[in-house]
Amino acid sequence: MLVATGPRDSTLEALVGQLGDEPCYVVYDFEATREDSSTLCKTCFIVYSPDSCRSMPLKFALQNFKVSVKDKTNCHREFQINDKADLTIREFNDAFNI
Repeated sequence: MLVATGPRDSTLEALVGQLGDEPCYVVYDFEATREDSSTLCKTCFIVYSPDSCRSMPLKFALQNFKVSVKDKTNCHREFQINDKADLTIREFNDAFNI
């Protein structure tokens, strides 16, 4: 079930602000400019399972259906995020060597 969408020019901070304490999947289009001025655009599949969530059934469901959901997206990279503070631009830059 789709819960939210955001405009293409929305910031990562706005996305983090929408995340609550329940596990969910996030599909995020990461865009960056490389040193050679070329543009990088990668679709990222984020499995958000916050440590603050105490519902083990929700966490198990997230992991059990991950492959089925991920197969329906055309993503370049998967991220496992357990804390909102870890969802940063630096995490994406490091993953794509920017």
